[in-house]
Amino acid sequence: MDGLLRLYAIAITYLRRDAIPLIVLLTVAVLALTDTLGTQAKSNSADRSAVDTGSRFDTWGPNRLLFNDETLPGRAVLNSRVTEEYDETRFVQIRRIDNAQSRDYDTSRILRSGSEYQISVNFNNDNVDTSDTQTVPTDTVLRVNLPESVDSAESISAHLSSPTVLPGYVFSQIGVASYTRLSIKPVEGSAFAAFKDSSLPTIPVDLEKLIGDGVLIGCRDNFGSGLLRSGPGCTGVIRFRFRAVAATVPVQVFARTGDDPMVGYLSIPKDASSFEVWTSIWNRTDTTEHDVRISATLPPGFDPEDAVNEIQATAGKNTELRRLSGTPSNTRFGDIPSGEVHTISLRGTVDSGRACAASPRERRGKIVVSSADTLKRSEILIAVDDSHCQGGEK
Repeated sequence: MDGLLRLYAIAITYLRRDAIPLIVLLTVAVLALTDTLGTQAKSNSADRSAVDTGSRFDTWGPNRLLFNDETLPGRAVLNSRVTEEYDETRFVQIRRIDNAQSRDYDTSRILRSGSEYQISVNFNNDNVDTSDTQTVPTDTVLRVNLPESVDSAESISAHLSSPTVLPGYVFSQIGVASYTRLSIKPVEGSAFAAFKDSSLPTIPVDLEKLIGDGVLIGCRDNFGSGLLRSGPGCTGVIRFRFRAVAATVPVQVFARTGDDPMVGYLSIPKDASSFEVWTSIWNRTDTTEHDVRISATLPPGFDPEDAVNEIQATAGKNTELRRLSGTPSNTRFGDIPSGEVHTISLRGTVDSGRACAASPRERRGKIVVSSADTLKRSEILIAVDDSHCQGGEK
């Protein structure tokens, strides 16, 4: 590890434009090794805090009279049948989907970045009398509470209600966990209703409403009416998918002004006449980051040279350079596959007098990276070191 860091420092110190690919590769190696050591150091505590959180949130309610196949009621009751084969009180389940192969439900409570999951919510009117039209639940609504993010542990719950049955509201909740902060992204168009009578076609469901105020449900022949009779054509399930993605984009910044290379921030000597800044974006997740964008705001006195700004994308052994026009402002990289490193390079001249004439608060800039899959933007501060500006604030 020490030898790799020394090599890294030497490369930074003698950095030239044609050494950027070497720096990027060394950065990946250093960060990967640091990641591994850090993961080993904290794995025990992470395991202890996350392994059991998939079950400690599990609950259902309210307490109510339950039935089996021999004691079904002669009136409308929602999700209250319990047998050796299934338990309707626990009517929300989760499973992970890998390469179009679905795992069994409730075996993947610890969410992984880049994986896709399916939520299944069952609904049923347990009335043994399928011809009963007097006690049919009306205005029956199903709602799913899906967290926007998971940091250590969170719960996913389903809520089924009707004003014309007792009890008029039942719920089921399960817990999920993560080792790192993840953003939960519902998959548009993935929600549908299916029924116990498998010969009946599925029905699309409005996912935004389902995880919002809820949707009116019903039987296959009147779905959306809120009227839920009993029988195979009315015993159903709503399923939808979501993706778990990294909540931030890892960003590494290198800065150079004249012959003074720095890592992590920008230092401006009084006699500096040029600057060079590049930001490496390494997708360290196990899935593609979509619609990655970068914006840069430079401090006063920084004048970029439009003609030499470029984007460098390193994927395996391939390197691509793309010219920019001016300082990037919401510049789109596009999709960055897992493991790829992308670099933007900014070079130009520095007017130290103008930079130091600004107040310390104004003597700031930043580089912002975002993507469609991120919960928060990643920001890197570009700060003019006040020690290089004589006289302090002007």
